[in-house]
Amino acid sequence: MEYAVPISKKGQITLPKKLRDSVGITLKNLVLISQEGSYLKVSKTKDILDLAGSVKAPADKSSLEGILKAREYMETHYERV
Repeated sequence: MEYAVPISKKGQITLPKKLRDSVGITLKNLVLISQEGSYLKVSKTKDILDLAGSVKAPADKSSLEGILKAREYMETHYERV
């Protein structure tokens, strides 16, 4: 897919919805913009939740209880963006 999009006075562009949908970019996502030669590459940033399952929980029960308390605190005191 290719789209021609205008650049605003502030240097902003709008990514077409079909392109955002095709790569899974939603309103709350951040994107990375990098230069590769004479091209600009736009890519979705990784979500911290993408790391789920890649880190093993500690075997020590007391450490696990501390982690669970921290998680409970986060869930009750912070709103997910």
